[in-house]
Amino acid sequence: LAKKHKNIGTAGNHWTHYGTLLRKMVKMTGIKQHARYTHFFCKEESHGFLVLSILHKDSCWLCSDIQFTSAITVNSMAKRLRN
Repeated sequence: LAKKHKNIGTAGNHWTHYGTLLRKMVKMTGIKQHARYTHFFCKEESHGFLVLSILHKDSCWLCSDIQFTSAITVNSMAKRLRN
């Protein structure tokens, strides 16, 4: 039997309209993966996933505790009081 469809890879095999959506999602995660994040207290820059960049070293425990969603109000209050 002859092959009717060309294998594109994991992003799309037979249904090309599903393949384009998956290819766009893979591209966006690749862009987000290499983004740079600045830490709030130690002002150190790192790249990679946001969760991994928050927990970048054990000695900087403030970075790992303060950057979660429950502490966003504390961050905004500290910025407001500093100014």
